[in-house]
Amino acid sequence: MALQLFKRLFNRNIDRITGLPDRAEFLRQFQSQLDALNFQGGSLVLLRLDGLAQRNRLGGWDATDAWLKQMAEVLRSNTLGLKGVLVGRLSGSDFGVLFPQEADANTVVWANQLLQDLRRRVSPLSPETQTTAWIGLGRFKREDALAAIFSKVDGALAAAQAQGRDAISVADSDSVPGLPQSSAEWLAVFDAAVESNALELHWQTVVGPSKAILFDDVTLRIYNAFADRAIDADQWRPVAERLQYTSNLDLAFAEKALASLEDAMQRKTPLVAMALHLNLNLSAASLLDESFMPRLLALFDKHESVAKHLLFAMNEAPALRQGKAFEAFCLALQARGIRVGVSSAGYQLAELSPLVSKGLRFLSVTSGDAAWLAGLCQFAHVLGLQVFAQDVQFASALEQMWQRGFDGASGPGIDNP
Repeated sequence: MALQLFKRLFNRNIDRITGLPDRAEFLRQFQSQLDALNFQGGSLVLLRLDGLAQRNRLGGWDATDAWLKQMAEVLRSNTLGLKGVLVGRLSGSDFGVLFPQEADANTVVWANQLLQDLRRRVSPLSPETQTTAWIGLGRFKREDALAAIFSKVDGALAAAQAQGRDAISVADSDSVPGLPQSSAEWLAVFDAAVESNALELHWQTVVGPSKAILFDDVTLRIYNAFADRAIDADQWRPVAERLQYTSNLDLAFAEKALASLEDAMQRKTPLVAMALHLNLNLSAASLLDESFMPRLLALFDKHESVAKHLLFAMNEAPALRQGKAFEAFCLALQARGIRVGVSSAGYQLAELSPLVSKGLRFLSVTSGDAAWLAGLCQFAHVLGLQVFAQDVQFASALEQMWQRGFDGASGPGIDNP
């Protein structure tokens, strides 16, 4: 009975907070339209709301959820009556809108009207807040690949955000200083980063209720030598997935982390060294590369003394889409005594339960209302999974995390209390 309840709650193709299609469902419907014989093309609009982390910090997750619901209502009202238009929540504060050709004649005008409506109807962080959202948009033809469409409009969204205020950018009309502007330029940056080991690891402590350090979450950045700046994972990873480059980057980051662990172990006392563990978030898209797992296992053999000190996590939805490949990943790492988890987790918990026996060990959760989080922790513990809260902004919020049943937490409030 409990399992059936959680299936109804978590295993949906819609976003739990906004009720819109989630990223997987949005991409599925988008591809379905591209494959339709009578589909000629259209426009893609990507929208990013400003201040997600700041809202979590100032108002808490419940207030952030209410803010995201406001956004969804604005999108619904602004697309009402537009035939064939698809709206979805892609991740965090990112939303997507697909306009088929017959509805996209005035997409730029529509985007301007949407931005004005957002300013009126979506609650600002404070009266001093000047930025509500950024919008990137671009047209595409039926024969264009989905990855290429998103890559192009991703660039437009980055160009809008680079202006530092409410802005709309049309693909191919702007450029972002420091970010590659084409697939060829991105590939050059990726190649250079891997070949020169220009990869940056930033560690964030995960603590338990007793304040003991459990492990460190690793934030991944690549260094763009062409523009002399670092690029965060939320900027490079979507492009790497579309260009099928994630496996090379993930393997390079894994080797970097293993080498860092070896170096740290040599400099620490034996007791401290035993407590060193790093959690590395990989792209589930890497599992599509048949050479990925053999190369990863070879890395473990090369760094055998520290391999068990490395944890791996993948985002829940894409990891589960890989099905048997993700199950094989869990089993292979379980055989090496290496823990595997899923991040941005909890929405498909019933599907995760069979993986516990295959080596799945933990979940990382970013947001949710209090009752939902408490229920998630309780059910996860029944399955034998640990649950960690991410992005905790204030040390004072930790007591609430422990009351809800979390086994650990990370975020600015822990590293900078």
